[in-house]
Amino acid sequence: MFGAERRWGDLFPRATGIYLVAGLLAVGGIITVAEEYVGEDILTVLFYTFMDIALPVIVLGVGVYLSRTSLSRGDITVATLWFIGGIAVLWTLYTWASLPELLAGDSLVSMRSQFVLYGNLGGAVGIVAGINRARARQNERLVERTSAQQDTLEFINHLLRHNVLNGLQVINGYADMLEGHVDEEGQQLLARIDERGEHMTELVDNVRVLMRTLSEELNLRPTDVSSVLGSELAVAQSAYPDATFEADLEADVLVIANQTLGAVFENLLVNAIKHNDADEKHVRVTLTTGEETATVCIADNGPGIPESHRQTYLQQGEQGASSTGEGLGLYLVSTLVDQFGGSVVTEDNEPRGTVLVVELPLADASSAANARR
Repeated sequence: MFGAERRWGDLFPRATGIYLVAGLLAVGGIITVAEEYVGEDILTVLFYTFMDIALPVIVLGVGVYLSRTSLSRGDITVATLWFIGGIAVLWTLYTWASLPELLAGDSLVSMRSQFVLYGNLGGAVGIVAGINRARARQNERLVERTSAQQDTLEFINHLLRHNVLNGLQVINGYADMLEGHVDEEGQQLLARIDERGEHMTELVDNVRVLMRTLSEELNLRPTDVSSVLGSELAVAQSAYPDATFEADLEADVLVIANQTLGAVFENLLVNAIKHNDADEKHVRVTLTTGEETATVCIADNGPGIPESHRQTYLQQGEQGASSTGEGLGLYLVSTLVDQFGGSVVTEDNEPRGTVLVVELPLADASSAANARR
């Protein structure tokens, strides 16, 4: 029965109440103007034409607008009740003010023109107040939904940090203990376990950073990109001693970012090496500044990113049932940089490889001075 009632309700436009009441007021206004004001001066005719006819027509247009917004049927019902309530309040006040005339024998029919006028005024005020209240209800639900989603993200973050990462550490630990107890074929299998374990740990770390970015406040502030980039380069050089890193960085460059800026360059540098199939891996990093942005270019001599995968990696990550999560690092980079107000693009390196170009907004002079203090 509930489904049937819902289907019956869906047969009517969501702003049906507004259409009916505003339509009746418009018809009443047309009759009133035609009967009482046609012979008056032009200003009087224009005034009552606007108040008695145009105003309810405008409210009809508002009803059409509401029916096309994201407001729920309940929200629009609230707006409708405020609309009708505004009419009822002014009609009640006018009736109270006209009580002496009514007691003296005047009829409500003789006051029809004033009821039309005050009904339109009350309806206009009511519909504005009703829309505000409907929007407030929508915002309240959005806040509740956002709060629930944030609680869920925090729980998943906690689960990843304490359960998944600890489990991966245990697996890697047992794999290390088995190294001296297996034959050559077993060593190859252990190497695969170590490789997948490192990949899963990296994936979990990226997911944690991404969830923290989406669930916490940005807290953007002037950040020394030169220092952050230099630190991440030192870590990468230590982790991959067989690779060659070349850097040309401007000093003391402040951009608008936060504490997750390091994760951007960590992912880009790791990707430049881990997916590099060259015999001699080479990564060149530059940092330059323009009038409003700082530009970081990270160029490698690897196989490059296929053209068909570039937009997927930067916009959504690699998704689907067969996804291995390989593109999550670049998706994380794109998400973080977008939060900073910057951009990430991929270009071909010559003669081989990929150049990832990160542009970040420079901090203004006053913010930079405060940050250096």
